[in-house]
This record gives sequence, C-alpha cells and structure tokens, in this order.
Amino acid sequence: MAFTGISSLFDSARGIPGPARRVVYGAATVAFVYGYDQGSIGGAELYLESQLGLSPLTKSIVVTAVPVGTLFGALAGGKIANAIGRKPSMMAIAVGFLVLSALQGAAVDAWSLTAIRLVLGLVVGVSIVAAPQFIAESVTATIRGSALVTFQVATVVGLTVSYIVAVALSATESWRLVLSIGALPGLLAIALLYNLPDTPRWYLMKGRRDEALHTLRNAEPDKDPNEQVAAIEQDLRAVESGRFRQLFRPPLRKAGVFVVGLGLLVQLTGINAIVYYSPSIMRDVGFKTTSGALLGAAMLQVIGLVAVIVAFLVVDRWGRRPVLMTGIGVMLAANVVMVIAFASGTAQVLGFIGVALFLIGFQFGWGALVWVYAAESMPAQMRAVGGSVLMAADLFGNIVIGLFFPNAMASMGGVWVFALFFVLSAIAITFVYRLAPETRYRPLEDIRTYWEQGGRW
Repeated sequence: MAFTGISSLFDSARGIPGPARRVVYGAATVAFVYGYDQGSIGGAELYLESQLGLSPLTKSIVVTAVPVGTLFGALAGGKIANAIGRKPSMMAIAVGFLVLSALQGAAVDAWSLTAIRLVLGLVVGVSIVAAPQFIAESVTATIRGSALVTFQVATVVGLTVSYIVAVALSATESWRLVLSIGALPGLLAIALLYNLPDTPRWYLMKGRRDEALHTLRNAEPDKDPNEQVAAIEQDLRAVESGRFRQLFRPPLRKAGVFVVGLGLLVQLTGINAIVYYSPSIMRDVGFKTTSGALLGAAMLQVIGLVAVIVAFLVVDRWGRRPVLMTGIGVMLAANVVMVIAFASGTAQVLGFIGVALFLIGFQFGWGALVWVYAAESMPAQMRAVGGSVLMAADLFGNIVIGLFFPNAMASMGGVWVFALFFVLSAIAITFVYRLAPETRYRPLEDIRTYWEQGGRW
C-alpha cells in the first residue's frame, strides 16, 4: 500500500504544470524539515535527560520551546506572507531551517538549546502559514486537496526519518547529531524555491497585474488568464485588507469560530503527546530498551505515513469532511484501546496497536486536512490572516499538551489521560460535522460567499 501510494503521489505530481509542481516540491521539502524537527526531539530527549541532567520540568521546557516560538511565528506569518510575498517568505524559511537546525547541535546546555529552539519555532510558525498559502494559490482546484496533503506527506516522512536516524545513532547517544541533521534538507529547499514566481493572488494584492497574468498563463495554459484575474480582483475588492478583528465580525464571524476551534482541537485531541513522547510511551507499554523504544516509534511513523498517503489518494474524491470525520472516528477507537492497555498494566501489544490506531486516525484526518482548511477556509484578503489564526490556535493547544502530558501521565496515569482524549475527540467530531465547509472542487474565490450566507453553499 505504501509503495503504491508513493507511486501515485509522484504520478499525480507529473500531471501538474511545471511551475506548480516545483512549488509543491519546494514546500514539501520545507515540510520535511518541519516534520524532522518534530520527531527528532522525541529521539533526542531520551539522551538529553541523562546527559544534561534535565528534570521533568526542564525537559518539558526544551521540548516545548519550538511550539512556543511557532505560536508567535504563526501569528506574524500571515502578515509577513502578505507583506513580502509567499515565495520570499518560503526562501527565508528555508535559510532559517538550515542555520538553526545546525545550531541545535552546537548548544552548550539546556538553556542555550532552548533559546535556539525558540527562534527555530518562530521560523516554523511562519512556514506553516506561508507554505499552504503558496501551494493553494499555485495549483488548480481539481488537484488542490492532494497538493496540500502532500505537505503533510512530507511532514510525516520527516518524522519517520527522524526516528530512523535516532535508531541508527542510538549506539552513539548523540542528541547533537540527531537534531542538527535537519539542516541538510534546507539546502534542497533553497535550490527548489529560488527561481519560482510568487502567486497570482499575491501579485494582484500588490497591484502587479502583468506579473499575475504571466504566472497564470504558465500555470494554467488552457484557461483565459484575463477571466481568472477578473475573478480574483472581484474577490479582493469584496473584502477589505485583512485584519485579525475582521474574523470575529459579520460576515466572517462563523469562519473565525471555525478556524480557532479547528486549530485548538487538532492538538487538544492529543497528537503531539504521541509525536513528542512516543519513545517514552513505548517504554511505558513494555519496550524496555532505548533502541527498542525508538524502533517502535519509527515503526509507528511508517504506519502514519501509509495513512496520510491514503488520505492524499482520496481527499479529492471523497471530499474534505468525510476524510476528516473518518480520521477522528479512528482516533476515538484508538483512545478506547489505549485506556484498556494502560488499565491492564502490561499490555505491550495492545498499547502498540492503540498508538498505531491513534496515528492512523490523526494522519488520515487532522494531519492531512489541517493544511487544506488553513488554505481554503478564507477569501483572498483574509487567507493569510485566517491561516495565522488557525495555526496559532493549533500551536497554543500544542503548548498545552507539551506541558500537560508528562506531568499528567505521572499524576493521573494513562487510563485517565486517554479517557480525556476520548472526550475531546468526541467534541471534535461534533464540531467538524456542524461547522466544516466542503471545499472540494470549489474555486478559492467561492469561499467568501459560503461564509456570507451563514455557512451554506
């Protein structure tokens, strides 16, 4: 299944016009670095704890430094992407990943590592706002869903590689190498992005009509670029220049509630408890050695990769809502399995199955669709700002989980923690059913009328 899915991914990519394909590949390389950093701290923290003498609180601070920085980066990311452009933002991100990932390996103590990871988080925050906008505004509506899910495919590949690297380096116990290897893909991202144009919608936001026409002719040669430009210009005129407060005023108030709620629930349902601490969870459910725990975590990421590839294959066929609700439903089942695993005390196989189901459900649902909704939920003038708000809410939830989970596992135990995640997943599936728009095959310019009509097509 995994090899079939990857083959289909590249077959689909070959059907995308050249400039749009390079946008997808460049953004995917940035996503790979993002995923690698998310996973690498999970492997590195097993060695950080003993080598730097970290307490549980200090370890939580080191781990959550990137999410804290990312929160502020995401809040600024929409403004940055609107001000300097999607493409220049992506270039700056690639350079930042290259430099800061390397610097992690040179940290002299826990506090210098925390400081570097905090700045790295700022770069990550801008990336998760700018990259989906860059993809969505560069490809056609018929493939936009799968192109955006490619961002998550690359993120999960990065996560998987990070655990494989941690396993390969486990004999050395070198957290410095585990963290700093993430610098290498930054060079590839710079090369892929260097000669790309910006998006037609950004050019029109800045009054650069000729450049927008030229970009559209190259991206969609079978369509009349003048008609496309006219539709984008009408959408831009209909909404004033993007400001955060517009999200919570009519006619976009319901859209504001949607992006904030979606962003929070992505994280509060528990995924980064699994991503950051899966090696520790593997030890808790019976994998006694460090290398065994890391290998178990790597196997889990491969399972998650298969799930997100399946989402890539079906998101433009099934639609956004069915994919997301199916994924959350699997997470509900996974939480039940985890409660049983922890209640039984030594259920190693059951615990592994529960975490695997959790990752399958997340990567098929939230993991694939958060980037789609971040890029498709708002009209042009508000797209970057709405993406900033969604990702900032996501990251606030990430910080809460990063700080909550280690202490909660120690004080409450796995049974009650995963019972709480079950309740939050039940809330999430209800929220999606009531508020999430179905944007499959819809032009980006249509979403404005959806919210103007009270959340109805």
